Amino acid sequence: MECSRPMTKLRSRRRDEASRRARKVLGWLAVGFLLGQASLFAVLESIRPDLRDPEYGIRLYQLRDRLGERSKSGPLVITLGSSRTGMGIRPDAMGDLPDGAVVFNYGINSGGPLIELLCLRRILAEGITPDLVVAEISPVSLRLDGEDAIRTDRAYYLRRTGLADVDAVSRQAGRPDFFLGEWTWDQLTLSYSQRSFLLAIEARRWLPRDSKIDVRWRGVDPHGFQRLPNFEHHDAVRYQAILAASEKSVAKHYSEFHVSPTAEACLRELLETCRDQNIRVVLVLMPESPSLRSWATTTVHDRVNGLLDGFKRDYHASVVDSRDWITEDGFGDTEHMTVEGAGRFSQRFARDVLTPLLQNPAGK
Repeated sequence: MECSRPMTKLRSRRRDEASRRARKVLGWLAVGFLLGQASLFAVLESIRPDLRDPEYGIRLYQLRDRLGERSKSGPLVITLGSSRTGMGIRPDAMGDLPDGAVVFNYGINSGGPLIELLCLRRILAEGITPDLVVAEISPVSLRLDGEDAIRTDRAYYLRRTGLADVDAVSRQAGRPDFFLGEWTWDQLTLSYSQRSFLLAIEARRWLPRDSKIDVRWRGVDPHGFQRLPNFEHHDAVRYQAILAASEKSVAKHYSEFHVSPTAEACLRELLETCRDQNIRVVLVLMPESPSLRSWATTTVHDRVNGLLDGFKRDYHASVVDSRDWITEDGFGDTEHMTVEGAGRFSQRFARDVLTPLLQNPAGK
């Protein structure tokens, strides 16, 4: 018995030492992991914005290239909006604009007033101040943006929200404290939460062949316009099938239409930011197919027009209603123009809207 006691104490000490070593190793692993996440956070925030928000970051690189090519006096026009804008405005089809103006398309898929505001804030934070901002107004995003949109696709907003965006996004989230908690957790596990974007940009071959994660920024040209293979030309058979599948859901959307208070708040903040920065603004109702226009109710028109009248009154904003500018054969679906249709629209928009505005800088 007397011999067994020292052995028991020895085994106990060894277990304690092993436990302390294990805790120390785990502690250092945790510190290493957190340092790794902090380093990745710093990279996403300041060096590689395309890894945080590929659609925004890739366009930022292209915008910098376009700015390097323009004359010092040439005005800069930035277009903000959703895929309607991203696939609808073709700067390359606009020809020569007054004073060598540069037009860049910042239309973001699934974007709306909140995304438009974030893009403008980010561009300004980069030290880039446009002379003219073209901001899309869409009945779809007027109803769903803000709290509804964030609730519908939280991962979409959590992944692309940077530190400078948190205040704007959390204000629209319905439960700001809850969104902030989710966002903080995402930043502590960035290598996991951003894995799809990281792989799609840096190691595409590691993703499944059928992965469509990069379809949001695939085909973006040097001017920000997005080309998609199925939208090169009007396909009548495909188009009719889309119409048949869309009518019920669109009719339901329009029957429940209202202007989201958060969407209006984002647009007002965008207009106030532009006013403070002495940036001219044009609000544009982008082209819609004749079928889509025919489904809209009087209530939809009245509420959208009422909103725009308020913006014109409060901010002296210019409004362009181009919903009927393009015929049915210029669309790939009810909302998005074909590449050819976008070319026709962009030529008219440059001639009838941009050229007069750029020739009248006194209105700035």
